[in-house]
Amino acid sequence: MNISKKLMLFAFLCAQTHLLSFLFPDAVEFRLSPNFATQVMDAISQGGDTFNKTMDGFFQQLNVSLPKAHEGIVSFGKSIGSAITPAAHVIVSSSGAITGIVAAGVISTYIAHKYTTRYMFEPSLIEKSSKNSFLSYLNRYYYRTSAPVNICEHMVINQDLKNKLEYVIQMTKNIKLHGGQFDNVLLYGAPGTGKTLFAELLAQHCGMDYAIIPAANISQFLTKGTVVEELNNLFDWAAKSDRGTILFLDEAEVFLADRKTLDNIAQNALSSFLSKTGTPSNKIMIICTTNRPEILDPAVISRLGIHIEFKLPDLDARVAQIKMHTSKIFAQQTGTVVDFEYLKDEQNILALAKRLDGFSGRMIQKCINSFRQCALAQNILKIDASIVEQVIQQLHENINN
Repeated sequence: MNISKKLMLFAFLCAQTHLLSFLFPDAVEFRLSPNFATQVMDAISQGGDTFNKTMDGFFQQLNVSLPKAHEGIVSFGKSIGSAITPAAHVIVSSSGAITGIVAAGVISTYIAHKYTTRYMFEPSLIEKSSKNSFLSYLNRYYYRTSAPVNICEHMVINQDLKNKLEYVIQMTKNIKLHGGQFDNVLLYGAPGTGKTLFAELLAQHCGMDYAIIPAANISQFLTKGTVVEELNNLFDWAAKSDRGTILFLDEAEVFLADRKTLDNIAQNALSSFLSKTGTPSNKIMIICTTNRPEILDPAVISRLGIHIEFKLPDLDARVAQIKMHTSKIFAQQTGTVVDFEYLKDEQNILALAKRLDGFSGRMIQKCINSFRQCALAQNILKIDASIVEQVIQQLHENINN
């Protein structure tokens, strides 16, 4: 949710919280910190994570406070009821309408808060989503249903993998077009080989929303013991999209491994996932990634109908990736320009590709970027053999350590 939407909801809930404080002056749980408004304004000026953390603290406070409103209202109503006498019946009846309106407002606030938490707020498990991105809105406006994608313009892959990915793209697009049920997919292989990028391109091409759920976020809520509730929020949120949603579970083995190896909380999370995916869906498509497909629970494997391996790039692919990343990083330099003629020479490129055997696409990109950073740091402003040697040696040391 963007800042403007959060601020609107913040103002509304603040007003309701002050109303509760007025109705129940002795209820400490309905009071906000006196300097909370100042904290929010400071957070707005800083933006980003600071703002989100501050607002999340406010909403967590309301999660504790608002449910207690119901108890307070019930108690308040009972007190009024016990004080009613026949003589005062008319007076109480007329004021009862006001009391009823106030009570309805408070209860509706609670219900609205629970609804927005589950359906409007982006679930806490999500690291990145297309729903709130400006590019997503542009795609919807210009392409209405989808934005055609040529994966070879974004990924350097061999022909076999290209054929498999294009099959998934075309199949998913046709299923969405005809209202069918999506096939879930397992992508496995080394990190940095393009699995996440493919999920984003698939969603864009098929005109679907997507959400990326990293293992770190799952682990966080496993530790807290609230991962099942978060998974429920995630699936409810995803089902609300009128375009269909791709849920991308990165390093899925963190909670989808064989149940015999999981603790009780992770087993509950696994059971929740299995219950949500037991029936094929025409609203949600699941893409799971793992480096170790052999440790996934058999029930999870049975729900992932398509399995595709992402291998480390071979020599030809490494040559192509070096050229692609060199063009992107050096051809569009901002600030001080670094001479990269060395990286245009075919023999230098081939020699570099051979030395990068075992590197993923992400590591190759990091390597090319490090060439420029190293040249800038040493004020050489030119890529040469010594710069290349320094960077490669450092990368190999990092891998070995």
